[in-house]
Amino acid sequence: MGSCRLLLAPVWARIACVVLLLPALTNASQVVPQTADELAAAPRIVVADLLGQQSRWNLQGSLILTDQRFRTVDVLRGNFGAEFVLTQGGGTVGMESHALSEMPVLRPGGRYLLLLNAHDNPVFSSLRYGPAGAIEVDRSSGALASPILAGARLDEFRALVGRTPVVDDLALLPPVLREQPLPAKVYRRDASFAVGRVAAPLAADGSTAPAGASST
Repeated sequence: MGSCRLLLAPVWARIACVVLLLPALTNASQVVPQTADELAAAPRIVVADLLGQQSRWNLQGSLILTDQRFRTVDVLRGNFGAEFVLTQGGGTVGMESHALSEMPVLRPGGRYLLLLNAHDNPVFSSLRYGPAGAIEVDRSSGALASPILAGARLDEFRALVGRTPVVDDLALLPPVLREQPLPAKVYRRDASFAVGRVAAPLAADGSTAPAGASST
């Protein structure tokens, strides 16, 4: 099949292209957890109430993102302010909607146990394990709506977190991705990638190497 020409296609075709093609990228990076210990090993864990959601286009105009604003209720691991924002791919702006597979659907007003990677990912999601990383919490009983946790309560999971070592983000990647840096690792906001022009090589510290300098 040829590539989708999103800019020229009608709205319905653009939506279908995003829905069908982007999941291949997200699925490749998602690990399916099997045990409570895996959930408790996330670098950042917080209980928070979802206050609201706002969808917008990314800077490139190629993907709709949704900013989700949370109020912190209980920090189990990591540092969080009184409120914070998580961004994930997908959402609706006007008459156009984008959806990515393996992204949780959260409802404003809900209370969630959020299992987060050490570093934010504003393109897809900062949640570890996709939908399994956002667990609804019963406000009265503290029960966690997760089949992996088998009806455990928040206080029980908090104790598990206390005795579980952190597993770094890189440990969840396939070996080949640990050894080869992804484009995002060398991305510079001021970089220009015009057609027909060769971008200047990056030095080891991430700065632009002088003209004529070798990139090795």
